[in-house]
Amino acid sequence: MVIFLELNEVLTANSHNVLLALGLENGMELNAGTNATGTAFGDMNGYDWTFDGMERNPMLTNEDYTAVPFDSTGFVYGNLVTQ
Repeated sequence: MVIFLELNEVLTANSHNVLLALGLENGMELNAGTNATGTAFGDMNGYDWTFDGMERNPMLTNEDYTAVPFDSTGFVYGNLVTQ
Protein backbone atom coordinates (compact mmCIF):
# COMPACT_ATOMS: atom_id res chain seq x y z
CA MET A 1 0.00 0.00 0.00
CA VAL A 2 1.27 3.47 -0.88
CA ILE A 3 0.04 6.32 1.30
CA PHE A 4 -0.28 9.90 0.11
CA LEU A 5 -1.00 12.57 2.66
CA GLU A 6 -1.59 16.28 2.50
CA LEU A 7 -0.13 18.53 5.17
CA ASN A 8 -1.41 21.92 6.23
CA GLU A 9 2.12 23.15 5.46
CA VAL A 10 1.98 25.54 2.51
CA LEU A 11 4.77 25.86 -0.03
CA THR A 12 5.72 29.50 -0.34
CA ALA A 13 6.17 29.39 -4.13
CA ASN A 14 2.50 29.17 -5.11
CA SER A 15 0.48 28.56 -1.92
CA HIS A 16 -0.14 24.82 -2.34
CA ASN A 17 -0.15 22.35 0.54
CA VAL A 18 2.71 19.86 0.79
CA LEU A 19 1.94 16.32 -0.41
CA LEU A 20 3.98 13.42 1.02
CA ALA A 21 4.33 9.85 -0.23
CA LEU A 22 5.08 6.91 2.06
CA GLY A 23 5.87 3.35 1.01
CA LEU A 24 6.85 3.98 -2.62
CA GLU A 25 9.54 1.28 -2.67
CA ASN A 26 8.33 -1.49 -0.37
CA GLY A 27 4.81 -0.43 0.56
CA MET A 28 3.21 0.21 3.92
CA GLU A 29 1.42 -2.29 6.12
CA LEU A 30 -1.54 -1.54 8.37
CA ASN A 31 -0.82 -3.37 11.62
CA ALA A 32 -3.21 -1.82 14.16
CA GLY A 33 -6.16 0.48 14.27
CA THR A 34 -9.26 1.59 16.09
CA ASN A 35 -12.46 3.31 15.09
CA ALA A 36 -13.91 5.70 17.64
CA THR A 37 -17.28 7.37 17.98
CA GLY A 38 -18.23 9.68 20.80
CA THR A 39 -21.32 11.36 22.12
CA ALA A 40 -20.02 14.64 23.57
CA PHE A 41 -18.79 17.58 21.49
CA GLY A 42 -15.13 17.00 22.46
CA ASP A 43 -15.18 13.24 21.83
CA MET A 44 -13.24 11.79 18.94
CA ASN A 45 -15.14 10.63 15.89
CA GLY A 46 -12.62 9.05 13.55
CA TYR A 47 -9.87 6.53 13.02
CA ASP A 48 -6.54 5.88 14.68
CA TRP A 49 -4.41 3.68 12.41
CA THR A 50 -0.79 2.52 12.70
CA PHE A 51 1.23 1.78 9.58
CA ASP A 52 4.73 0.28 9.30
CA GLY A 53 7.12 0.45 6.39
CA MET A 54 10.72 -0.47 5.57
CA GLU A 55 11.99 2.30 3.29
CA ARG A 56 15.41 3.74 2.54
CA ASN A 57 14.04 7.26 2.87
CA PRO A 58 11.58 8.28 5.58
CA MET A 59 9.23 9.97 3.11
CA LEU A 60 9.25 11.61 -0.29
CA THR A 61 7.71 14.96 -1.11
CA ASN A 62 5.52 15.15 -4.18
CA GLU A 63 6.65 17.81 -6.63
CA ASP A 64 4.55 20.94 -6.39
CA TYR A 65 1.45 20.82 -8.53
CA THR A 66 0.13 23.53 -10.85
CA ALA A 67 -3.67 23.32 -10.72
CA VAL A 68 -4.84 20.16 -8.93
CA PRO A 69 -2.99 17.74 -6.62
CA PHE A 70 -1.05 14.99 -8.41
CA ASP A 71 -0.89 16.72 -11.79
CA SER A 72 2.90 16.48 -11.44
CA THR A 73 4.63 13.12 -11.67
CA GLY A 74 7.84 13.47 -9.72
CA PHE A 75 8.95 13.02 -6.15
CA VAL A 76 11.65 14.90 -4.28
CA TYR A 77 13.71 13.65 -1.36
CA GLY A 78 14.62 16.75 0.49
CA ASN A 79 13.62 19.34 3.00
CA LEU A 80 10.65 21.14 1.44
CA VAL A 81 8.75 21.01 4.71
CA THR A 82 9.66 23.67 7.24
CA GLN A 83 9.20 23.28 10.95
